[in-house]
Amino acid sequence: MEKSNNKQKQQQQDDATNPSAKPPLSAAPPYHSVLVLVIMSVFSLLKMPTLEEIDQVATIERLTTPLLPAYISPFGIGVIRFIFATFTLGIILQRIFFGKGVEINPVPSKKSKLKPWKMVLKGWKSVATFTWWSFLLLGLSFLALASVSLLAAYDKEIPQWVLRFALLSFEISAPGGFLVSTIVKYVLWPQSLKKKGPQGTKVFWSFFGLVTHNANVIMILMELCLLGGTPICLKHIAVSPIMGIAYVLFTWFMMHRWLPNGKGPNFIYFFLDTTLGMDATIGLLALAAVLFGFFLLFAMLCKYVLHSDREEESQLLLFGNDAIVPRLLLVFGLSKLACKFRD
Repeated sequence: MEKSNNKQKQQQQDDATNPSAKPPLSAAPPYHSVLVLVIMSVFSLLKMPTLEEIDQVATIERLTTPLLPAYISPFGIGVIRFIFATFTLGIILQRIFFGKGVEINPVPSKKSKLKPWKMVLKGWKSVATFTWWSFLLLGLSFLALASVSLLAAYDKEIPQWVLRFALLSFEISAPGGFLVSTIVKYVLWPQSLKKKGPQGTKVFWSFFGLVTHNANVIMILMELCLLGGTPICLKHIAVSPIMGIAYVLFTWFMMHRWLPNGKGPNFIYFFLDTTLGMDATIGLLALAAVLFGFFLLFAMLCKYVLHSDREEESQLLLFGNDAIVPRLLLVFGLSKLACKFRD
Protein backbone atom coordinates (compact mmCIF):
# COMPACT_ATOMS: atom_id res chain seq x y z
CA MET A 1 0.00 0.00 0.00
CA GLU A 2 2.80 2.42 0.91
CA LYS A 3 4.63 1.65 -2.31
CA SER A 4 1.43 2.31 -4.27
CA ASN A 5 0.95 5.68 -2.55
CA ASN A 6 4.55 6.67 -3.27
CA LYS A 7 4.11 5.71 -6.89
CA GLN A 8 0.94 7.80 -7.11
CA LYS A 9 2.65 10.83 -5.58
CA GLN A 10 5.58 10.45 -7.97
CA GLN A 11 3.16 10.30 -10.90
CA GLN A 12 1.47 13.48 -9.71
CA GLN A 13 4.84 15.25 -9.47
CA ASP A 14 5.80 14.07 -12.94
CA ASP A 15 2.50 15.27 -14.36
CA ALA A 16 3.05 18.70 -12.79
CA THR A 17 6.26 19.23 -14.79
CA ASN A 18 5.62 17.02 -17.80
CA PRO A 19 5.02 19.11 -20.94
CA SER A 20 2.92 16.29 -22.43
CA ALA A 21 0.50 16.19 -19.49
CA LYS A 22 -3.02 16.66 -20.80
CA PRO A 23 -4.55 20.02 -19.88
CA PRO A 24 -8.07 20.18 -18.51
CA LEU A 25 -9.59 22.30 -21.31
CA SER A 26 -9.01 24.23 -24.52
CA ALA A 27 -8.71 27.57 -22.67
CA ALA A 28 -10.57 29.59 -25.27
CA PRO A 29 -10.37 33.30 -24.37
CA PRO A 30 -13.39 34.38 -22.29
CA TYR A 31 -15.88 36.58 -24.12
CA HIS A 32 -15.22 39.56 -21.85
CA SER A 33 -11.48 39.41 -22.66
CA VAL A 34 -12.32 39.34 -26.37
CA LEU A 35 -14.69 42.26 -25.85
CA VAL A 36 -11.97 44.31 -24.12
CA LEU A 37 -9.58 43.62 -26.99
CA VAL A 38 -12.21 44.55 -29.58
CA ILE A 39 -13.02 47.82 -27.79
CA MET A 40 -9.33 48.76 -27.57
CA SER A 41 -8.82 47.89 -31.24
CA VAL A 42 -11.81 49.99 -32.30
CA PHE A 43 -10.56 52.88 -30.14
CA SER A 44 -7.14 52.70 -31.80
CA LEU A 45 -8.62 52.60 -35.29
CA LEU A 46 -11.08 55.45 -34.74
CA LYS A 47 -8.63 57.72 -32.91
CA MET A 48 -5.57 56.92 -35.01
CA PRO A 49 -3.80 60.15 -36.02
CA THR A 50 -3.94 61.05 -39.69
CA LEU A 51 -0.82 61.28 -41.81
CA GLU A 52 -1.14 65.05 -41.79
CA GLU A 53 -1.24 65.10 -37.98
CA ILE A 54 1.79 62.80 -37.81
CA ASP A 55 3.73 64.90 -40.32
CA GLN A 56 3.16 68.03 -38.23
CA VAL A 57 5.30 66.47 -35.50
CA ALA A 58 7.56 64.13 -37.47
CA THR A 59 9.75 66.87 -38.91
CA ILE A 60 13.50 66.87 -39.41
CA GLU A 61 13.91 69.85 -37.09
CA ARG A 62 11.80 68.29 -34.34
CA LEU A 63 13.63 64.94 -34.43
CA THR A 64 17.17 66.27 -34.72
CA THR A 65 17.38 69.43 -32.58
CA PRO A 66 19.36 68.77 -29.36
CA LEU A 67 17.76 69.40 -26.01
CA LEU A 68 21.18 70.40 -24.67
CA PRO A 69 22.92 72.18 -27.58
CA ALA A 70 25.76 73.36 -25.35
CA TYR A 71 26.74 69.77 -24.65
CA ILE A 72 25.93 67.84 -27.82
CA SER A 73 25.46 68.49 -31.54
CA PRO A 74 22.81 67.04 -33.85
CA PHE A 75 25.48 64.77 -35.31
CA GLY A 76 26.47 63.63 -31.82
CA ILE A 77 22.83 62.73 -31.11
CA GLY A 78 22.80 60.65 -34.28
CA VAL A 79 25.92 58.78 -33.22
CA ILE A 80 24.54 57.97 -29.76
CA ARG A 81 21.23 56.85 -31.25
CA PHE A 82 23.12 54.60 -33.68
CA ILE A 83 25.09 53.10 -30.77
CA PHE A 84 21.81 52.39 -28.96
CA ALA A 85 20.35 50.78 -32.10
CA THR A 86 23.46 48.67 -32.74
CA PHE A 87 23.57 47.53 -29.13
CA THR A 88 19.88 46.63 -29.03
CA LEU A 89 19.59 44.92 -32.40
CA GLY A 90 22.96 43.20 -31.99
CA ILE A 91 21.82 41.57 -28.74
CA ILE A 92 18.61 40.39 -30.41
CA LEU A 93 20.47 38.86 -33.38
CA GLN A 94 22.96 37.17 -31.06
CA ARG A 95 20.14 35.70 -28.98
CA ILE A 96 18.27 34.36 -32.02
CA PHE A 97 21.15 32.90 -34.01
CA PHE A 98 23.86 32.14 -31.47
CA GLY A 99 22.09 31.88 -28.12
CA LYS A 100 21.91 28.57 -26.29
CA GLY A 101 18.31 29.23 -25.34
CA VAL A 102 16.80 29.76 -21.94
CA GLU A 103 14.67 27.31 -20.00
CA ILE A 104 11.45 28.64 -18.57
CA ASN A 105 9.11 26.95 -16.13
CA PRO A 106 6.06 29.19 -15.72
CA VAL A 107 3.99 28.47 -12.63
CA PRO A 108 0.27 29.23 -13.12
CA SER A 109 -1.53 31.21 -10.44
CA LYS A 110 -3.58 29.43 -7.80
CA LYS A 111 -6.85 30.08 -9.66
CA SER A 112 -5.54 28.67 -12.93
CA LYS A 113 -6.86 25.40 -14.30
CA LEU A 114 -3.52 24.63 -15.98
CA LYS A 115 -0.49 22.67 -14.85
CA PRO A 116 3.11 23.94 -14.64
CA TRP A 117 5.16 23.34 -17.76
CA LYS A 118 8.67 23.87 -19.00
CA MET A 119 10.41 24.47 -22.29
CA VAL A 120 13.58 25.93 -23.74
CA LEU A 121 13.05 29.19 -25.62
CA LYS A 122 15.48 29.03 -28.54
CA GLY A 123 15.77 30.66 -31.95
CA TRP A 124 12.86 32.95 -32.74
CA LYS A 125 11.03 31.74 -29.64
CA SER A 126 13.79 33.25 -27.50
CA VAL A 127 12.50 36.69 -28.48
CA ALA A 128 8.81 35.77 -28.38
CA THR A 129 8.06 37.45 -25.06
CA PHE A 130 6.60 40.94 -24.86
CA THR A 131 9.87 42.06 -23.31
CA TRP A 132 11.74 41.23 -26.49
CA TRP A 133 9.03 42.59 -28.77
CA SER A 134 9.34 45.91 -26.98
CA PHE A 135 13.14 45.76 -27.06
CA LEU A 136 13.11 45.04 -30.80
CA LEU A 137 10.80 47.95 -31.58
CA LEU A 138 12.94 50.24 -29.42
CA GLY A 139 16.03 49.19 -31.37
CA LEU A 140 14.30 49.81 -34.71
CA SER A 141 13.11 53.18 -33.40
CA PHE A 142 16.66 54.23 -32.49
CA LEU A 143 17.87 53.01 -35.88
CA ALA A 144 15.30 55.22 -37.62
CA LEU A 145 16.07 58.19 -35.36
CA ALA A 146 19.81 57.73 -35.95
CA SER A 147 19.20 57.65 -39.71
CA VAL A 148 17.24 60.90 -39.52
CA SER A 149 19.97 62.64 -37.49
CA LEU A 150 22.90 61.43 -39.59
CA LEU A 151 21.23 62.04 -42.95
CA ALA A 152 20.21 65.53 -41.83
CA ALA A 153 23.77 66.25 -40.69
CA TYR A 154 24.99 65.58 -44.24
CA ASP A 155 22.05 67.39 -45.88
CA LYS A 156 20.73 64.19 -47.43
CA GLU A 157 17.10 63.67 -48.35
CA ILE A 158 15.07 61.80 -45.73
CA PRO A 159 12.00 59.84 -46.87
CA GLN A 160 8.84 60.89 -45.08
CA TRP A 161 8.06 57.31 -44.08
CA VAL A 162 11.32 57.18 -42.11
CA LEU A 163 10.32 60.28 -40.16
CA ARG A 164 6.87 58.81 -39.46
CA PHE A 165 8.25 55.46 -38.38
CA ALA A 166 10.87 57.08 -36.14
CA LEU A 167 8.20 59.06 -34.30
CA LEU A 168 5.47 56.43 -34.02
CA SER A 169 7.80 53.56 -33.10
CA PHE A 170 9.20 55.61 -30.22
CA GLU A 171 5.71 56.63 -29.08
CA ILE A 172 4.81 52.93 -28.90
CA SER A 173 8.07 51.49 -27.54
CA ALA A 174 8.78 54.06 -24.80
CA PRO A 175 5.59 53.48 -22.75
CA GLY A 176 5.79 49.79 -23.67
CA GLY A 177 9.33 49.56 -22.35
CA PHE A 178 8.33 51.11 -19.05
CA LEU A 179 5.35 48.75 -18.84
CA VAL A 180 7.71 45.79 -19.24
CA SER A 181 10.16 46.98 -16.61
CA THR A 182 7.57 47.91 -13.99
CA ILE A 183 5.66 44.63 -14.43
CA VAL A 184 8.93 42.74 -13.95
CA LYS A 185 9.96 44.82 -10.93
CA TYR A 186 6.64 44.83 -9.08
CA VAL A 187 4.91 41.63 -10.27
CA LEU A 188 7.00 38.95 -11.99
CA TRP A 189 10.23 39.28 -9.98
CA PRO A 190 8.53 39.21 -6.53
CA GLN A 191 6.27 36.32 -7.57
CA SER A 192 9.21 34.24 -8.85
CA LEU A 193 11.24 34.99 -5.72
CA LYS A 194 8.32 33.97 -3.51
CA LYS A 195 7.56 30.70 -5.31
CA LYS A 196 11.02 29.51 -6.37
CA GLY A 197 13.53 31.49 -4.31
CA PRO A 198 16.67 33.14 -5.75
CA GLN A 199 16.98 30.45 -8.42
CA GLY A 200 13.59 31.46 -9.79
CA THR A 201 14.73 35.03 -10.47
CA LYS A 202 17.82 34.04 -12.44
CA VAL A 203 16.16 34.99 -15.71
CA PHE A 204 15.73 38.56 -14.41
CA TRP A 205 19.23 39.17 -13.02
CA SER A 206 20.96 37.45 -15.95
CA PHE A 207 22.71 39.61 -18.53
CA PHE A 208 19.79 39.52 -20.95
CA GLY A 209 17.31 40.16 -18.14
CA LEU A 210 19.16 43.22 -16.86
CA VAL A 211 19.59 44.62 -20.37
CA THR A 212 15.98 44.22 -21.49
CA HIS A 213 14.46 45.41 -18.20
CA ASN A 214 16.91 48.16 -17.22
CA ALA A 215 19.05 49.31 -20.13
CA ASN A 216 15.86 49.87 -22.14
CA VAL A 217 14.57 52.29 -19.50
CA ILE A 218 17.86 54.21 -19.37
CA MET A 219 18.03 54.55 -23.18
CA ILE A 220 14.41 55.75 -23.33
CA LEU A 221 15.00 58.35 -20.62
CA MET A 222 18.23 59.54 -22.20
CA GLU A 223 16.39 60.15 -25.46
CA LEU A 224 13.49 61.91 -23.74
CA CYS A 225 15.50 64.06 -21.34
CA LEU A 226 19.02 64.48 -22.69
CA LEU A 227 19.33 63.81 -26.43
CA GLY A 228 16.77 64.82 -29.05
CA GLY A 229 13.64 64.60 -26.95
CA THR A 230 11.61 62.66 -29.49
CA PRO A 231 8.10 63.80 -28.54
CA ILE A 232 5.27 61.65 -27.28
CA CYS A 233 2.10 63.49 -28.24
CA LEU A 234 -1.15 63.17 -26.34
CA LYS A 235 -3.08 63.35 -29.63
CA HIS A 236 -1.34 60.13 -30.69
CA ILE A 237 -2.44 58.10 -27.65
CA ALA A 238 -4.38 55.71 -29.89
CA VAL A 239 -1.10 54.20 -31.14
CA SER A 240 0.04 53.17 -27.66
CA PRO A 241 -1.89 49.86 -27.36
CA ILE A 242 -1.10 48.58 -30.86
CA MET A 243 1.79 46.34 -29.84
CA GLY A 244 -0.02 45.16 -26.73
CA ILE A 245 -3.11 44.15 -28.74
CA ALA A 246 -0.90 42.31 -31.23
CA TYR A 247 0.88 40.46 -28.42
CA VAL A 248 -2.34 39.31 -26.74
CA LEU A 249 -3.53 37.92 -30.08
CA PHE A 250 -0.14 36.26 -30.51
CA THR A 251 -0.44 34.73 -27.03
CA TRP A 252 -3.86 33.30 -27.83
CA PHE A 253 -2.57 31.95 -31.14
CA MET A 254 0.48 30.33 -29.54
CA MET A 255 -1.20 28.80 -26.48
CA HIS A 256 -1.32 25.36 -28.17
CA ARG A 257 1.86 25.77 -30.20
CA TRP A 258 4.72 26.47 -27.78
CA LEU A 259 5.70 22.80 -27.53
CA PRO A 260 6.26 20.76 -30.75
CA ASN A 261 4.28 17.72 -29.57
CA GLY A 262 2.88 19.27 -26.43
CA LYS A 263 -0.72 19.46 -25.48
CA GLY A 264 -1.58 23.06 -24.71
CA PRO A 265 -2.66 25.47 -23.59
CA ASN A 266 0.45 27.13 -22.17
CA PHE A 267 1.11 30.75 -21.28
CA ILE A 268 4.45 32.44 -20.63
CA TYR A 269 2.79 35.16 -18.53
CA PHE A 270 0.51 33.91 -15.79
CA PHE A 271 -1.72 37.01 -15.99
CA LEU A 272 -2.57 36.22 -19.65
CA ASP A 273 -3.84 32.75 -18.72
CA THR A 274 -7.31 32.57 -20.26
CA THR A 275 -8.47 29.90 -17.79
CA LEU A 276 -8.52 32.59 -15.09
CA GLY A 277 -11.80 33.85 -16.50
CA MET A 278 -12.67 37.32 -15.23
CA ASP A 279 -9.25 37.63 -13.59
CA ALA A 280 -7.68 37.40 -17.06
CA THR A 281 -9.86 40.28 -18.25
CA ILE A 282 -9.03 42.32 -15.16
CA GLY A 283 -5.36 41.65 -15.94
CA LEU A 284 -5.80 43.00 -19.47
CA LEU A 285 -7.50 46.13 -18.13
CA ALA A 286 -4.75 46.65 -15.55
CA LEU A 287 -2.03 46.31 -18.19
CA ALA A 288 -3.85 48.75 -20.45
CA ALA A 289 -4.23 51.23 -17.59
CA VAL A 290 -0.51 51.09 -16.80
CA LEU A 291 0.40 51.47 -20.47
CA PHE A 292 -1.89 54.47 -20.96
CA GLY A 293 -0.60 55.88 -17.67
CA PHE A 294 2.99 55.88 -18.88
CA PHE A 295 1.95 57.36 -22.23
CA LEU A 296 0.17 60.21 -20.42
CA LEU A 297 3.15 60.73 -18.11
CA PHE A 298 5.59 61.02 -21.00
CA ALA A 299 3.19 63.21 -23.01
CA MET A 300 2.85 65.63 -20.09
CA LEU A 301 6.60 65.68 -19.50
CA CYS A 302 7.26 66.37 -23.18
CA LYS A 303 4.68 69.13 -23.43
CA TYR A 304 5.08 70.99 -20.16
CA VAL A 305 8.53 70.18 -18.77
CA LEU A 306 11.19 68.84 -21.12
CA HIS A 307 10.70 71.12 -24.12
CA SER A 308 8.25 73.90 -23.38
CA ASP A 309 7.47 76.32 -26.19
CA ARG A 310 7.94 79.24 -23.83
CA GLU A 311 11.53 79.66 -22.75
CA GLU A 312 10.65 81.56 -19.60
CA GLU A 313 8.29 78.79 -18.45
CA SER A 314 10.96 76.23 -19.19
CA GLN A 315 13.50 78.15 -17.16
CA LEU A 316 11.03 78.55 -14.32
CA LEU A 317 10.69 74.78 -14.20
CA LEU A 318 14.50 74.43 -14.27
CA PHE A 319 14.38 72.43 -17.49
CA GLY A 320 15.42 75.08 -20.00
CA ASN A 321 18.17 74.80 -22.60
CA ASP A 322 21.42 73.47 -21.15
CA ALA A 323 19.83 72.73 -17.73
CA ILE A 324 21.57 69.39 -17.48
CA VAL A 325 21.45 68.77 -13.71
CA PRO A 326 17.63 68.76 -13.33
CA ARG A 327 17.38 66.52 -16.38
CA LEU A 328 19.90 64.06 -14.96
CA LEU A 329 17.96 64.00 -11.69
CA LEU A 330 14.76 63.26 -13.64
CA VAL A 331 16.48 60.39 -15.46
CA PHE A 332 17.72 59.01 -12.14
CA GLY A 333 14.33 59.33 -10.44
CA LEU A 334 12.34 57.65 -13.22
CA SER A 335 14.98 54.94 -13.54
CA LYS A 336 14.57 54.14 -9.84
CA LEU A 337 10.85 53.81 -10.45
CA ALA A 338 11.22 51.11 -13.10
CA CYS A 339 14.65 49.44 -12.74
CA LYS A 340 15.62 46.50 -10.52
CA PHE A 341 19.03 44.83 -10.45
CA ARG A 342 18.94 42.22 -7.68
CA ASP A 343 16.66 40.33 -5.30
